[in-house]
Amino acid sequence: MSNKDKKILREMEYAIVSFSNGTLSLSRLTEKLLMSRDILIFKDQKWSHQFTQHVVTLDSASVEPPTEVEKVKIVKMAINMAIKEIKKLIQERMNSN
Repeated sequence: MSNKDKKILREMEYAIVSFSNGTLSLSRLTEKLLMSRDILIFKDQKWSHQFTQHVVTLDSASVEPPTEVEKVKIVKMAINMAIKEIKKLIQERMNSN
């Protein structure tokens, strides 16, 4: 893996941390993740597809936040699961050669 790709993957991780800390909005997180994905040098269609699916989940949650308490819980669970899977994909890529 190139040093450039490693740097981009670390920037993705930092964006997720910033979102988790409340310093980055969900919509801005999705923008950063997709822009970063697009400039990666390595091309792995399966990885990119999985990554994009999880980012789309985040994007959907940011477009029209629910107002009902029960729906808010479901959306938060979906966001947390998508972030968990994105982090997992980033780590898998970071650990590959």
